[in-house]
Amino acid sequence: MSTFRQQPIEFRSLFSPPYCALIIAFFIDNYQKKSNRKFPPALIHIILPLVLNEEYALCFINNPKKNFYHIVEANKVIYSTFLIKYLDLIDITNNALIILAETGTLIKRNEILELNSKLINKTTFSTNFKNELDTIKIISNIIAKIHDTAGIFITLDIRL
Repeated sequence: MSTFRQQPIEFRSLFSPPYCALIIAFFIDNYQKKSNRKFPPALIHIILPLVLNEEYALCFINNPKKNFYHIVEANKVIYSTFLIKYLDLIDITNNALIILAETGTLIKRNEILELNSKLINKTTFSTNFKNELDTIKIISNIIAKIHDTAGIFITLDIRL
């Protein structure tokens, strides 16, 4: 965390662990409501890059009715850097997950993530972060239609 404190204020504001924890929690909550399935733990680290990177998010915002594969394929030049952003945000995602776990908001049981959405203050988030919430809903709705986690990773060129 000491390296986090050494980052510029803009970076710390955008990537603060509590803020990122809220983004992850709302993404998972919306995904589960839209798909009627539990969120696959393997996808947890794609949330922040998709939501917080303006170029990636705009691809979804501008095409909310298209499917995930079509959006990424049509914007291949933009998504060619996804792996770098994905790797850059792993530690930040992990710090946000620690907050969610310590507050009991997110629990992992038998390889399934369970979200206690009662612990999320949705009114405050939807009032103060309306644009972010709209972005989260659009992206999570599109991803919720997919049943193939491996296909998401292949499409985003994540081969770890």
